[in-house]
Amino acid sequence: NPQTITITSDAYLGSPQAVEVRCKIADTTLQIMPTMFDFGEVRVAATAPSIPITLTNPASSAGAAMITAFDLRLHKNGLTLTKPAVPFSIAAGTVANASLSVSTTEDTDLTGEYLDITVDGSTLSFPVTGKVVHPHAYVTPTNMLDLGTACVGTQISGDVVMTNDGTATLFVMPPVMTPSFVAAAPATPGPLPPGMSRTATVTPAMSAMGPIEGTLSWTEDTPMTHEVGVKLDYVATGTALSPRGLDFGIVPVDDDPLTEYTQHLTLQNCDQAPTSIKIESLKTKAGTLGAWHLVPNVGYTKQLGAKETQAVQVTFDPPARGKYEADMTVQTSSGKQVVHLIGDATGRDFDNTSFYACACNGPGAPSRGWPIVLAVAIVIVRRRRPGPSSPR
Repeated sequence: NPQTITITSDAYLGSPQAVEVRCKIADTTLQIMPTMFDFGEVRVAATAPSIPITLTNPASSAGAAMITAFDLRLHKNGLTLTKPAVPFSIAAGTVANASLSVSTTEDTDLTGEYLDITVDGSTLSFPVTGKVVHPHAYVTPTNMLDLGTACVGTQISGDVVMTNDGTATLFVMPPVMTPSFVAAAPATPGPLPPGMSRTATVTPAMSAMGPIEGTLSWTEDTPMTHEVGVKLDYVATGTALSPRGLDFGIVPVDDDPLTEYTQHLTLQNCDQAPTSIKIESLKTKAGTLGAWHLVPNVGYTKQLGAKETQAVQVTFDPPARGKYEADMTVQTSSGKQVVHLIGDATGRDFDNTSFYACACNGPGAPSRGWPIVLAVAIVIVRRRRPGPSSPR
């Protein structure tokens, strides 16, 4: 008796979905528990889980139940079925026992597996589901978020991105800053599915001339703690450039780079008098130079008025797998300033759908006797994508 259920949602992708439902009535009174064998998500090296199986022939049954087949359909790696030798019978009012376990020595996906039991000539099929997974995540940038320089009174931002590149769903805590700063973010932890990323946007709420330094600490439900230094220098004169480096992390080859792998640099004239800027050069240190695209391009010159800003768009479009590094040099009134560009291309494509998203903002607070704080906001993004660094 096949039926179809249609599920519609307001999801960005994947709606509607159709689910086919089928039912088969077997001519037997044998009771088998459970009726679904779901191991859930088990991490590699954890204690191997086991599901007990009971086959009960009720006392009200007309006679013994004959089991002529009792086996896994696909015999997926890691699964072990412990059972009586077939054929065997179960008398009325008695119980037979078996068990199903999964090894946690390596990654395993049990999707599509079934436990088939033939009772009195009728075959009963029970789905076996679950995964053995390994947890792993990395942050971008790895060690230091160098926000470069900013004119006093200008708000800028920079991102630290945590990406789940393992197979386990991680439980991520909100990031915290050193005591000199304030971390304004969702107060509750949240799940981070495989292939997804979460972004902490670091923003100075107020400014005073001089350097600021701190450390962002970020944890998930593994022994790993990710620590990223954050620094920024507020200047009153000259030309400010932020950030001092752009890290694109790991991106897939041949994906659409125009929307997914573009970041921005900001130049600003901190003086009242006009000043000129020039994008002087772009030189590769690893990989092909063609992986990097600038807008405006090398050779661009502009006269910036008082407090005027100029954005530079940098797109990472790797033609092949590998590591890419380049240095972009900008000539300013403060001298030549170099921005380091880095990215890795692996060919892996991440999930196109969002798990969830939240809009998270919070107020700053004074620190170290000066009105300087960093606010941290968290969002879930549909791909790992370092965000821009720009005036707000």
